[in-house]
Amino acid sequence: MHPLHPKLANRINFNEDKDKIDFDTPISRVYPLNRLLELIFSKRNTLVKPQMWDDPFENCILQQTVKTKAGREVSFGTIQQSLYGQCWTLNLEESDALWRIYSHAKNGVRVKTTLNKLWDGFCNEKDKNVITSYFIGKIIYKEANEIQDYFENPGNLTNILTSSAKGIATTVLVKRKEFTHEKEIRLVYIADKNNYDITQGTYQYEVNPTDLFDELLFDPRFDDKIFEVIKAELIACGFTKPIQKSILYQAPEFNMTINW
Repeated sequence: MHPLHPKLANRINFNEDKDKIDFDTPISRVYPLNRLLELIFSKRNTLVKPQMWDDPFENCILQQTVKTKAGREVSFGTIQQSLYGQCWTLNLEESDALWRIYSHAKNGVRVKTTLNKLWDGFCNEKDKNVITSYFIGKIIYKEANEIQDYFENPGNLTNILTSSAKGIATTVLVKRKEFTHEKEIRLVYIADKNNYDITQGTYQYEVNPTDLFDELLFDPRFDDKIFEVIKAELIACGFTKPIQKSILYQAPEFNMTINW
């Protein structure tokens, strides 16, 4: 595949440090149950505008008003409205923190896939705007003051805004070091306002859930009976990959004896 092919050219930050990442690397994401069922039954994955993410630093660059040398104020409103994203993680370890952070209602489902499967299904090579619309990137973590200093540098900001859509995509691929534990990967879609209604809060694309997901793992606090019903429904609708409930909180059974 040619280096300028969008499947390669639109991968961002994966070779920026010593930890180069192979695209066969597994990744995961926790979906609320209703969102996962919506995806599986509609066969459509959903990206949202970064404004919907919790961290106020998200997409903060394009929320700013910038002044030109002549003193004219410039807004990035249209660019900001054109951005959609979805968060995944390289962290595959199951933990108490995982479920408590990402499964607030105790009904989350962790799905596993690989970078290749996610990226190949998302990047639409038939789209005439493919090179300016579809990106996948690894988050770079920096101190808050480093982020501010970088984007307040007129040269850096000019380079970003004049280096094609890829520069815009990089603005949502930086987070504060306090979030390093997330080991985050993001899909980024930049909509062409002439072909897509950017007032829409989401961007959806077609997926085959069985091809995309390698396994489903339900929250350990999920109700057992409801889990079995949902599992049966998923199998009946054609999902063939493993479906399990986490045993993280399951009490062990010891084979105990006492020498009396």
